[in-house]
Amino acid sequence: MVDRAHLTLKVLISRFHKEDESLFLNALPDEEKESIQKLDIGGSTLEGLSLEGEKVVSSIHYSWALPVIKKLSKQEKEWVLSSLPPSYSKALEALIQEDQLHLKKLTPMGRKFFTNLLLKELQPKEILPIAYLKPTSMLILLKLDKNSLLELIDFLGLYDLAEKIRSVVDKKKLSSIYRALSSKEQKFLSYSLRSGDKTFLSDLDLSKWDGNGPKLKSLLHKKGLLRLAKAISEESPDFLWHLFHRLDTGRAAFLEKNLLPKSNEMVQAKLKDQILHILNIITPRGT
Repeated sequence: MVDRAHLTLKVLISRFHKEDESLFLNALPDEEKESIQKLDIGGSTLEGLSLEGEKVVSSIHYSWALPVIKKLSKQEKEWVLSSLPPSYSKALEALIQEDQLHLKKLTPMGRKFFTNLLLKELQPKEILPIAYLKPTSMLILLKLDKNSLLELIDFLGLYDLAEKIRSVVDKKKLSSIYRALSSKEQKFLSYSLRSGDKTFLSDLDLSKWDGNGPKLKSLLHKKGLLRLAKAISEESPDFLWHLFHRLDTGRAAFLEKNLLPKSNEMVQAKLKDQILHILNIITPRGT
């Protein structure tokens, strides 16, 4: 995590005066000079320095904004909610449960002002913008919206089902399992069974499952979250902040709790391969 002023200077120097960096930094106090030199950024685009409130806030799940907005006065709630995209503000209105909130019609400048105010409360200033994160194979996850992330998590859970289903002999239970899955998920399950991938994390216990489809999907989703947590354990704190905030606070807490305390390169490499393979299926044209 970085100081915003130091980041700004680092980006400007990297973009316009990369060959003369020392000439600019030598004029600074030693402590600041050292801090800027240590910054290892993954890009020099200027867009990452600007606060595009609506765009950034829209990428943050509304459950993170709820505690902030609840503390506002009624009039402040109306102004902030009016600055947000309709689907975002409606979701928050339903959770706030305050009578007679009247949303306003704001000018573009007004929307920008209030979304930037909200963003300052949601995103610590020391968080590195996505544009400056170091490239990794998992950076693609930050290009996904919440629905795509949830679909990815569901598909990751199918690897656990593939491992378990080999030992299921009850035809009625097998039939119930396949009925619970979409045709796309059934095809992926068949692929997983053929691939022979045995990256085992924890047992999928179906002994008490009663055949209820939504209950199975919930079990698989939790298994998918577990695989995602292990895969991203070595990513930077800034990456993790951005990814967690694309999901609701509950899922984010589960991911954070299940990060690997120690690196396991072999397991993580396999899990990352699974993620990339799934993304090739659910986002065939890229994101």
